[in-house]
Amino acid sequence: MTGLLLDAQDPAAIGQRGVQQAIAALEGKPVTRNLTASPHSLTKADMDANAQYFSKQSR
Repeated sequence: MTGLLLDAQDPAAIGQRGVQQAIAALEGKPVTRNLTASPHSLTKADMDANAQYFSKQSR
């Protein structure tokens, strides 16, 4: 194995689409039942540059 490749989703985009759908539902507008987010391929070399795709938890 020469390297590690991860597929990640953009949690901010997922949340934004969810809020948009909630607003549409409250306004009686059509909503989309299943939402998807574009995957992002990450390698070990570019993980720091793509930190926005990782969940951040505090304890």
